[in-house]
Formats: sequence, structure tokens, C-alpha cells
Amino acid sequence: MEDWEKEYQNTLIIWFSILFSTFIYFFILGLMKPYPLNSEIYKTLFIEQKMLFPPIVKILYFLGISQFFIVIFAKNISIQVFKKNPRVKIIVMSAFAESIAIYGFVAGFITESIFFVPLGVLSIIGVLLWMPKKSDFQSENTKNLPYSFE
Repeated sequence: MEDWEKEYQNTLIIWFSILFSTFIYFFILGLMKPYPLNSEIYKTLFIEQKMLFPPIVKILYFLGISQFFIVIFAKNISIQVFKKNPRVKIIVMSAFAESIAIYGFVAGFITESIFFVPLGVLSIIGVLLWMPKKSDFQSENTKNLPYSFE
């Protein structure tokens, strides 16, 4: 097995772990049983005070959506480290996409509702956009990687 194949497999394992952790957020909030119409916080914040979203949730959504656009447009970023080692770019951008789910996770905990779902879906889409491809690791730039797997 060549070095680039080992590099690809290791990156794929790390990428899958990041994707899986996003689904864990869904699972944890599912255990919380977030039902927005039955939640006391929902009734207090949204019905009695006539608020659509609390300010903190608006901030979390703004941060999450902003990061989603960064994740989408980062394919065109040409930072020297990313050019030489596609593994770094894939892992960093996948983790950046996963942080979108963390914003939704916090919004879900704050409101005890399903505010996680839209940001969680954006996060999954962002992580899937950065799925490792063999062609990224077979290029000329990755032939002389500075580390070995032996």
C-alpha cells in the first residue's frame, strides 16, 4: 500500500468521525425530547413575550449560517499549507462545518426546542462537501509528504 493510500484512509476515518459526531448531537437532543409547543421555556419566551427567537438564538444562527458560507466557498481558498497537504484542509474545513452543528446544539439546549435541526442539516451538508477523494491524495503535490506511516 502506497503512502498516499494510507493518508487517504486515515483522512477518511477522521472525516467519518467528524460526520458521526454531528449525528450524535441529533441523538442527544432527541433524548432531551425537544417539543417546542409543550416546552415551558417555549411558552414563556415565545408565547407570553411574543418573541420569535431569543436574541442568543439569532446570534447563534447568524454565526452558523455565516460559517456555512465560509465552508462552501473555502474550496477556492489557496493557502500554501492546504495546497501541499489536502488532509489538513479536509480535516480543518470538516471540523469548521461541524462547529455549525454545535451552534445549533447550544440553541436547542437554550430553548429546549428543535432549533438544532436547521443548523444540524447545514452542518451535515458542509461536512459532506469535504468528503475526502482519492484524487486529492494522488496529485503531484502529495508525493513528498513530510511524514511517514511506517
